[in-house]
Amino acid sequence: MDLKKIHAKLQAEFRTKKIKAETIANYYSQKLNEVPAYQKLDIIERTLVFDIAKNKSQNKKCTDLEKSLAEVQEQKKVIMKKMGITKKHLTPKYECEVCKDTGVAGEQICKCYQKRRNEELLAECGMQKDKMATFDKFDTSNIADKTQAKSLETIKNKLVDWADRYPNIKKQNIIIRGTTGVGKTFLTECLANYLSAKGFSVCFLTAFEMNNLMQKYHTTFDSSKNAILSPLIHSEFLFIDDLGTEPMLKNVTLNYLYLIISEREKLKKPLIITTNLTPDSLMHRYEERIYSRLSNNNICAKFHITGEDLRRK
Repeated sequence: MDLKKIHAKLQAEFRTKKIKAETIANYYSQKLNEVPAYQKLDIIERTLVFDIAKNKSQNKKCTDLEKSLAEVQEQKKVIMKKMGITKKHLTPKYECEVCKDTGVAGEQICKCYQKRRNEELLAECGMQKDKMATFDKFDTSNIADKTQAKSLETIKNKLVDWADRYPNIKKQNIIIRGTTGVGKTFLTECLANYLSAKGFSVCFLTAFEMNNLMQKYHTTFDSSKNAILSPLIHSEFLFIDDLGTEPMLKNVTLNYLYLIISEREKLKKPLIITTNLTPDSLMHRYEERIYSRLSNNNICAKFHITGEDLRRK
């Protein structure tokens, strides 16, 4: 999982799209320029445009010039029509008209680039955005336990409000706790999808997958080492699903989980965790230094979902 590789891939992808759009437009322009009559009219048109602009700057009348320009442009259209070429053929057809397939709009990264980056990042996490749950599909009407349904509705509304307020949020991290199948993963998938649609970079992975990355980081000794954990530290939002289900690897799990949590806290980047563990179990499993960060009420919003296993229903 390497953010630099993702950016390099997308830069090449966007460069290819831009070149393709411009090459097609240039092909039709070249075909027209190979026609002597069109080429001659093109030169006349440019001269007339220049003369009109010059006259207008001097407050001179240019009625005759404008009439001549209209006639020349009409003659060019006749040639183009005979060749089956329209004005659209001469204009590059970019996939994104905002950034012209450069990925940059003004001084900002274009939304189209952010969207592709997020798709690649989620794919690196083993997720497909179009297969993740969304708040549009959030429906508690079939849940028999009305207390559980109300709890899910309340948490859902708070998560949407939190996402809409970001970065002006009071609590940086979110922990959603509850037994198996009560809707924790569904809610966080919805939130991840919602944030990704807003253009934020989202990394979503299970605790088991995170553990594998941490083990890979621990056993890597070349220049690629730092890239392994980079998305977990530098993505705007990190989702860790089912914390507590991963095996505890000596000198790996506790050390690097603490590193990720503390680095993200320093960078003020949100962390969203789901877990089946109770607070006491979290304390026992991850020890004081990790538990104290996950239980810090100043920066952590905590939700507890009770009820039946909805998957079995």
